[in-house]
Amino acid sequence: MKISAALFTLIATGAQAAIEPGIPLYHVGIDNRATFATGTYIGQANPNYQRLTMFLSHTFLDTPTNNHFHRIGAYVLTGPA
Repeated sequence: MKISAALFTLIATGAQAAIEPGIPLYHVGIDNRATFATGTYIGQANPNYQRLTMFLSHTFLDTPTNNHFHRIGAYVLTGPA
């Protein structure tokens, strides 16, 4: 089965996003971005593609458009592009 979304959340530790900024909310999902779309390594292969990944959400009550996730324990690229 192909996952069409850029990121499909499989399991969430809470039913809703955190109410207060700074309260950690963790998710486990499949990273479905084949290549990096921004940054130093734009266009290069994502080493986490199709892997289960743990995410920490940053939720902002006053500016919800700034809500985002950080990967925890994921593979990263280092060095010159």
